[in-house]
Amino acid sequence: MHVQNNGVGPLIVEKLTFYRDGQSYTNIEDCLTLDPRSYQHIPITESIRKILLPGAALEVFSTQGEKEKSDAELAEIRRQLSGLHLKVEGRDIYNNKMSAEREMSWFIRHMKCEGSLKLLPEIS
Repeated sequence: MHVQNNGVGPLIVEKLTFYRDGQSYTNIEDCLTLDPRSYQHIPITESIRKILLPGAALEVFSTQGEKEKSDAELAEIRRQLSGLHLKVEGRDIYNNKMSAEREMSWFIRHMKCEGSLKLLPEIS
């Protein structure tokens, strides 16, 4: 999961807010029950800001070794991410505020519920 700057100038990312079940979190590991050592994540705080050049992306969440993970592990990662809502707040170089919000429900687009979650085959 990443945030990409599709603008023509730099974006200063000042804050990431994750929402889950009506609660807000500034760190993704606080709203997931996954082992934080099993994924990469970057905290953004008032003292730690990121500058994204045009066309650049900030990895908010990523995992390694998807081929080694079982279908059940991948389904659990997708299930947990799908319950999140992300708000990105920042500024441009002229100090204009910017924000964007996205639901992460699309993470379960390959899953269905039939008593338990199962992966659906990808359609080409």
